[in-house]
Amino acid sequence: MKNKKLAENSNLKSYQRVSNELAAAQIKLLTSKIAFFFVSLEKAFKELSYEMDLLAKVDDQVHGEYAKMLNGFLIRRWRKERGSREGGVVNYFLLLRIMKKHYLS
Repeated sequence: MKNKKLAENSNLKSYQRVSNELAAAQIKLLTSKIAFFFVSLEKAFKELSYEMDLLAKVDDQVHGEYAKMLNGFLIRRWRKERGSREGGVVNYFLLLRIMKKHYLS
C-alpha cells in the first residue's frame, strides 16, 4: 500500500515538473515570437516613415492619400482591438497617436 502511494506521489511530482517545464517552454516561445514581431514592426515603421517623408517631398497630394489610408488602417485595427481586449486598445491608440504626430501631419 505504501509503495503504491509512493509511486502515485512520485508520478504526480514528475507530471507536475514536466507540466511546469512545458509551460515555461511555451512562454519562452511566445515571448521570442513577440520580440521578433516587435523588431519587425519597428523596422517596418521606420521604413514607412522614411518613405512617407520622401513621398511628401515629391508629391504632397499622393502623400496625403497614403496618409489617409494609413490612418484608416490604424483606426480599423484600433476599433477591432477595442472590442477584444483593453490592452490592445491602449497599444493601438498609442500607435495611432505616434503615427498621426510624426507621419500624418
